[in-house]
Formats: sequence, structure tokens, C-alpha cells
Amino acid sequence: MKFYKVSLIVLLAGSLCLGISSCDTPPSEEGDRTRSSPPNSTAANSTIQPAASVPRAMPTPTTSPSSATSTPAARSQPLNAPAKTVAATTTAQTQNTVPVTIYKVDGQCQNLVPQKVTVSAQKPLEAAVSKTLAQWDTADFSLTGYRVSVDPDSRVATVDLRVSPSSKRQLESLSSCEQLALLGAVNKTLTANPQWKIESVRFTEQGEEVVL
Repeated sequence: MKFYKVSLIVLLAGSLCLGISSCDTPPSEEGDRTRSSPPNSTAANSTIQPAASVPRAMPTPTTSPSSATSTPAARSQPLNAPAKTVAATTTAQTQNTVPVTIYKVDGQCQNLVPQKVTVSAQKPLEAAVSKTLAQWDTADFSLTGYRVSVDPDSRVATVDLRVSPSSKRQLESLSSCEQLALLGAVNKTLTANPQWKIESVRFTEQGEEVVL
């Protein structure tokens, strides 16, 4: 009887020891597995490396089609406008003027020398006479105006001169040099330009023939 009691106690004690050892084993084995297993380098790298190893993409500047095309147009417009204006003005001036040859007396008052000028295309003959008369002026003789007419049949030009009332001298009192500088220059200017086809020139003063 005592033998059975002792055996029962031994079995209970053994069972108790086995139960205790079975409870302690899992943590120990789990800890051993954790210590024995090699660290996962891939997992560690996946949480640390992306920010350092992957280069950050820089933003690429974009240009919209409208801004790319509108900017050159805005820059070129002020440059192109003045060029067109200057070309149009030059063309208009060229079309409104014609070249003619006027004459003036030389320094020795012996000959008439030609000079190329441009005058209005509307009344070139009158403008040429005006430029010729403007070259000659004295302190004691002045003109207030003139008028030019051309006979279409005879092609004779009549230049009617208006002497200023305050002029100290008259046409008849002009010297031969002054007559050449004034009347001779106008005569040569009208007859030497072939486009007008002037055969001769006569001078009058307020409708009266000038007799020199």
C-alpha cells in the first residue's frame, strides 16, 4: 500500500515538473529562434534606404503653347510697326515729289550752274521757280510774289513778278549781273527741263511787259 502511495506522489511530481517545463519552453525557444535567426537586411534597407538612395525628381519647367507663341509676338510687334511706318512714309514722299534741275549764278556772276532738287509733284513748274527765286535776295530789292502760266499751243511761259511796295529798287534798275541771277536763272530753269517743253520765257510785272 505504501508503495502505491509513493508511486502516485512520484507521478504527480513528475507531471508537475513536465507541466512547468512545457510552459517555460516556448518563450525560450522563441528567444533562441530570434537570437539564432540572421537579421533581415532587405527589410531593414527597405525602411531606411528609399529616402537616401532614390534621387528626388526635380520639377521640369513646362511652357504652355499659348505663352510660347504669345511672347515672341509681343516682342516683335513694337519692332515691326515702326519699320512699316517708315517704309510707307518714304514711299509716299517719293511718289509726291519729282526731281528737277534749277539754275543759279556762279560766284563770278558770269555763268549759270545747275543744281538737282526735288519739288512737289502736283505743281513742279511753280515749285521750281520758287526755289530759283529763293536763291537770290538783296537788301534793297524784294519780291512779294509771282505767277507762272504756260500757253499750251506756243509753249511760251509767262512769269509775272510782284515787286514789294517797300522795295527801294525796281526791275529796271537791276544790274546785268542781278538780271542774270534773277531773270536769267528763272529762264534757264524753265527751258532746260525737257519734261515741261518750254520754248521761251517772258517776264511781266503785274501784267505789264518788263523791258530791260
